[in-house]
Amino acid sequence: MATEFVPVYVTDSSGQVWQIGVNTSGLLTSTAVTASGPSLTGGYPTLETVMNLVRVFLNDWQKGATGTPGEGRITTDNPATSPQTLPALNSAIREVYRELRNVGDPTLIYDNVQVNLPANSVTGPTIQTYLAFNGYWDGGVLQNPPALPGNMLYPIEVWEQQTGNTLRFVRMKQPQSGLSSRNQSTVLGEWEWRQDQLNFIGALNPITIRMRYLAALTQFVSPLVFSAVQIPIMDCEDAVAYKVAAKIGKALSGVTPSTSDLAASAQEAMFQLRNAIARRAQTVTYRRQEFTGDDRDHDWA
Repeated sequence: MATEFVPVYVTDSSGQVWQIGVNTSGLLTSTAVTASGPSLTGGYPTLETVMNLVRVFLNDWQKGATGTPGEGRITTDNPATSPQTLPALNSAIREVYRELRNVGDPTLIYDNVQVNLPANSVTGPTIQTYLAFNGYWDGGVLQNPPALPGNMLYPIEVWEQQTGNTLRFVRMKQPQSGLSSRNQSTVLGEWEWRQDQLNFIGALNPITIRMRYLAALTQFVSPLVFSAVQIPIMDCEDAVAYKVAAKIGKALSGVTPSTSDLAASAQEAMFQLRNAIARRAQTVTYRRQEFTGDDRDHDWA
């Protein structure tokens, strides 16, 4: 079954509300919706729920510029008067996404995303192909489409099938020491993730790959209707709100963070990045090199 993409809703300068999504090819889609806003779905918290909590944590729930109770005076939803709100909110959401990815939250895993790859335009043992965000290098020509999904961070597993047949997808291998040097055949056989792209030897005929990957979810840009935009992580409102409040609270304290505090934050951010790289490396099957003196290239099949 294809993955469902959680839509995001934004408003333009005229007040029109748009539903923004991503299709299975990684392309953005936009659909105009009624000005009253879309119906909320599931248990996903809205940005307004998070920001109302932030204002409580920061003791900023008083009436603001419009006289509405709870809108706040310092940390409001209005980017013109509170330019700190959206950057802090996006930073907190990124941290939550990153920490959840590193423990394997299935919400951030996209599966059964299929891409059709053309046959090589150039063949031979010196040729490698790749699927990147800007298209597919078939050995001689960069084609677009196809391309990697725009929300992809890195793959977990890749399968293949000769395009157009009804046979099951076959899991491809990740070589321990890079792609082998060989002539192309009727299958891809192996793949390698490096330079933020899927690398192959290529094939003599079109191949459909099926991907399971970890995704980077939505980041939000102004203008927004906070009450109509959801964060696509269930039950995350407290975690996000505390992170936002901590970031803004430190900034509003008037005390410049010490170098040790900044260093600790940097170390935590780097720990999460290193953890993500380590988890990615664990998807490769490693085995001890045989002590035979045989320096021939490994067999990919």
